[in-house]
Amino acid sequence: VALDVVWEWDSRALWRDVHMPKLQSFLQERLQRLASTCHSSPPTNVGDVLALSHDATLVTLLASGQARWLMEGVLVIAPFVLPPFVSWANSELDGLGARGVDILGLQPLLEEVALHLDRRGFFSPFGAPELDHAFAFVREYKATAFQARHDVHHDSSQLTINIALSSSTSFAGSSLTVCGLWGEEDYRQQRGSVEWRSVPAGAAIVHAGALRHGASPIEWGARRNLILWGLSSLPARAVSPGTWETAKLPHPACVSVASDSDAAHWIVGADRCSPVSERDVASTDYYPEDVTCSAFVL
Repeated sequence: VALDVVWEWDSRALWRDVHMPKLQSFLQERLQRLASTCHSSPPTNVGDVLALSHDATLVTLLASGQARWLMEGVLVIAPFVLPPFVSWANSELDGLGARGVDILGLQPLLEEVALHLDRRGFFSPFGAPELDHAFAFVREYKATAFQARHDVHHDSSQLTINIALSSSTSFAGSSLTVCGLWGEEDYRQQRGSVEWRSVPAGAAIVHAGALRHGASPIEWGARRNLILWGLSSLPARAVSPGTWETAKLPHPACVSVASDSDAAHWIVGADRCSPVSERDVASTDYYPEDVTCSAFVL
């Protein structure tokens, strides 16, 4: 238990920007969850997780059709993880929230998954520096009264691997909008969109963390994803916020209602949006990118 808690509060966790409850209540909740979880043994090897042959490369996966480019800078690999792992994750992570990966001690294994692929050159097309650690978390999107939209944003990672855990029959809505790269002129230009229902359970969407993206609300049901961030200790290209962000005309789908200073100019009612985390929400699994608006349909 002590090691598990240290993992959650270690130096790598400080940048997560996750709103943690007070330490005492956090530890009490953790102990209660540890006592009631782990109904089956977690996977222990990369081979228990990845649905890729040991000698697979991105070239061979593209040639076989197991991987394909959805648009510039966005790759889908299907399948990416094995069906037994999808079933295990849905069963054991259910109800544990975003920190379920920490609670079940899966961080080291999923980190090794990312590093294994990086060593085989899977991520070279994304221009990411050599990865040396990773962070995984779970997100579940539900149709609720809040009708939260995962506002467009870029990740705090060099590389993002977004693994679908839900079947296409378990939800409707929630299309993924993909825009340009942070620091580039196309940052607020739309590259394309992907319907999450077209991504089967066990498949993964891979893109650079600096790519602006966001998801529309769930219409009904729920969608669960296991998100793996590949990270590097090497200095990243420093890009400071500034007037360049709003200098060019944007595509409305790529305007952030939460962070873009000119959002109200491009999206009617954007000034009446607010982060879900500012509302009276009991769950701690909402992220800063989750916003809800009463003035318009997201």
